[in-house]
Amino acid sequence: RYRLVPEVAGPGGAGAAGGTTATTARRRLGRTVAVEAALLVLVLAATGVLVSRSPVVPAAPSAEGAATSGVEVVEELGDGTLRARVTPGRVGVNALEIELLDADGAPFEPVAVPELATTLADPALGPFSRPLTRTGPGAYEATLDLPMPGSWTLEVSVRTSKYENPIVRIPVEVTS
Repeated sequence: RYRLVPEVAGPGGAGAAGGTTATTARRRLGRTVAVEAALLVLVLAATGVLVSRSPVVPAAPSAEGAATSGVEVVEELGDGTLRARVTPGRVGVNALEIELLDADGAPFEPVAVPELATTLADPALGPFSRPLTRTGPGAYEATLDLPMPGSWTLEVSVRTSKYENPIVRIPVEVTS
């Protein structure tokens, strides 16, 4: 383009003898400008598509990931039942949800807030006390930081009456 514009606008492009050369130069300049415009449109379209796409490709859930998506346990607790769920069951921060039910399946309110301790079998770590927060009638939750893979045990102590304090042990296999 920088070579063709002077040929079209220069002294050879205006004269009668340079008419053929100027016409050829104009055609070539027109094609060059058209190709540049088409390339510019393609670049703008590609930029628009790439800007609207996420750079992170979501990973499909694997069979192993689905198998370790958490632990659910139902254990007897005196006359009632304790239901517990640990999610996701992997190294790092996990959530523990506990539901206490009486013999009829209704929410059960213990005498005091249940107590929670976590231990790791190998290497021997713990017990680590964790506070439980009441989230509703007979429902509690806690945040667990399980920093290493292995066989963890959660011990939940529930004071069901003035004289009874059953302890439920929940095994949790933590993966990395």
